[in-house]
Formats: sequence, structure tokens, C-alpha cells
Amino acid sequence: MAKLGGKYPAKAIKTLKSTATRITKFNNRKIDGKGVYTIYVVAMKREGGKETELAKSIVGIVAGGKDAKYTNVRSITLKTKTLSVAAGASAKIKAKTVRVDKKKKLADKKTKEFRYASSDNSIATVDENGNVTGVKAGTCKVYVYSKNGLAKAVSVTVK
Repeated sequence: MAKLGGKYPAKAIKTLKSTATRITKFNNRKIDGKGVYTIYVVAMKREGGKETELAKSIVGIVAGGKDAKYTNVRSITLKTKTLSVAAGASAKIKAKTVRVDKKKKLADKKTKEFRYASSDNSIATVDENGNVTGVKAGTCKVYVYSKNGLAKAVSVTVK
């Protein structure tokens, strides 16, 4: 976790034993809920003193709940939850966001409103604009991520 534009610490700032947490301090300072933060999570497993990386998150751009100018995405609405394309053909994913506070803007103009990732690029690829291209027959999921890291999945079938 870092203030927007800052650097990530090389060491863990919180060790979890469950799937949810609340971070109240960063760099020994209380988080006041004002400002915009970037959050990046790396899941690690510790066995016998040795750490192994299990997974990494996308970078989330999160506005503090007390920030005067910026807000976060509450939810993502997909026009369709399933997509079917032929190998070599393309289709576009259409999505909208619902903001926590409709009067405020989303933070960080440099980050697109949505980011996309395919669970299997050998089946279907997706570009930065949400255009899904079939590669070969099969099924996979394409994930649509908002700026703050919320995600929705589209099931893709390539014929």
C-alpha cells in the first residue's frame, strides 16, 4: 500500500489469517481516510521458514472514505455475462460502474476505468479496450476490473 504515486514497501505491512482485513496504519502513521492510495497484494505461504509466492493482485487505486474529491466503484454491471465468438473473431465486453458517491470523481486519471484479463490466453485474448478475440475452441473467463480492484467475470466460449 502506498499513497498514489508512492513506492511500495518491500516488506509485508500486514500478515493475514483470514480473507478480509482492515489496514489502519501505514509506515507507522494512522490512515486518516483522506487521499488516494494504491494497493497491491501478494499472497505468500510460509513453510519451515521459507516463503513461497502464491498469487499477485492487480494494482487497486482506492480513495479514502473521507476524501473530498474522489470516490470508489461500488459495483460493476455487465451488459452480458456470457460471450460466444468464433476462433479469429472478436466481440466487445460492455460494462458500467456504479460509484459509491455519484457526486465525486473516480481517482487517478491515468488508469483506465476498466482493465481486462483472460484466464486462458490460449483460448481467448482481451485487449485494453475489452475486445475479446477467440484463439481456439474452448472456454475461459475474462475478468473486468474497476480502478479499485473490484472484478466481474464474463464466461467466454470460443467455437
